[in-house]
Amino acid sequence: PIITEKSVKTKTVVAGGVLSFPAYTLNIPLNWTSQREQGQDSDKLTLTKGGYKIVISEGAFGGSGCLYPGDPPSEMAQTYSKFVQIINPNGFVFRRGSTSGSDTGWTLCQKNTSDGSFGAPTQFGHISITTPVNPSDDIMAEIDSIFASIKK
Repeated sequence: PIITEKSVKTKTVVAGGVLSFPAYTLNIPLNWTSQREQGQDSDKLTLTKGGYKIVISEGAFGGSGCLYPGDPPSEMAQTYSKFVQIINPNGFVFRRGSTSGSDTGWTLCQKNTSDGSFGAPTQFGHISITTPVNPSDDIMAEIDSIFASIKK
């Protein structure tokens, strides 16, 4: 499925802007909470609702490729057994993927416009999502709409 930004009552959160990462805004539903931790060379935004948590971290760390069913194997790449593609109206394409056997941990990868490959971290930082076992489709749709709203 392709997820786009939904019209839910939201509040805007501002974060980021360390090292080579841009500052960004995103819209979160009013019933989510946000907490931002800033360091000299780091910025961490944590969004929570019940047992659901999104962490967006900017800092000095390496990256890797993201592979999905049907992609040829590649060194230094993480393979995800399932994913949802998120089209952001600001021109970003993300995939929220989970590894085989994990229904509670997800990683957001971003499409590289030069070669079409996907990688992490995104240009907004490393993005991880933690959910309860058997996450609610409605809350997962809210999570995807948050990523559909991100912009520099």
